[in-house]
Order: sequence, then C-alpha cells, then structure tokens
Amino acid sequence: MDRLDAMHLFVRVAELGSFSAVAQQLGVARSVVTRQIAALEAHLGAKLMARSTRRLALTSAGTAYLEKCRVILNLVEAAETGVAEAQQTPRGSIRVSVPLSFGLNLKISVDHVRGA
Repeated sequence: MDRLDAMHLFVRVAELGSFSAVAQQLGVARSVVTRQIAALEAHLGAKLMARSTRRLALTSAGTAYLEKCRVILNLVEAAETGVAEAQQTPRGSIRVSVPLSFGLNLKISVDHVRGA
C-alpha cells in the first residue's frame, strides 16, 4: 500500500461521501477503493469511517486524520510544484555568436529609433 495514494483516496472519499463516486471518478472498481481504505485503517489500527448501506460518516479519528492528510498532501504538492518550477526557469547567461554586420545593423537601427 502506498500511503500517500491511500491518504489521497481517503480525502476524496471523505469529501465526496461515497466509495462509488471516487471509484467512478478514478475509473477503478469500487472494491479497489474499499481495499485501500481498509488497508489504511489496518495500518493505523483505527476505524476512520463508519459505514452503513446508506451512509458514510467519519469517526473522530477519521476527522482528525482528514485534517492532517490535507495538510500533508498540500505540502507534498507544493514541494513538487516548487521543484518543477525550478527546473523550468532558465538560469545562467546565453552566449550568441552573430556576424559583425548584424551588430552594426542593430546599432544603426537602435540609434535611428532613439533619434541619434
């Protein structure tokens, strides 16, 4: 079980209030979502959700865990975004080789625009 994936599933189930809705959004079987949440609960040694045939409610442990999961998942997303942005931002100097005539023409064009 990947804990981050399980935490993400738990948050989605808590927000949508339905295992089926999450399974449908992700394009997986409902049993996959159910097993992930059950594995997470087994790992934690606590019930996170009280389930009935018509209703799903967070336990007190589930409510506390949900808040912390949101913080953790937001931090992970921010860290990944920061790294991705740092990789996309160009740094350093660029050296360009052009013929002398280009530079002379550019200077003439700039001087002409300035009115010199």
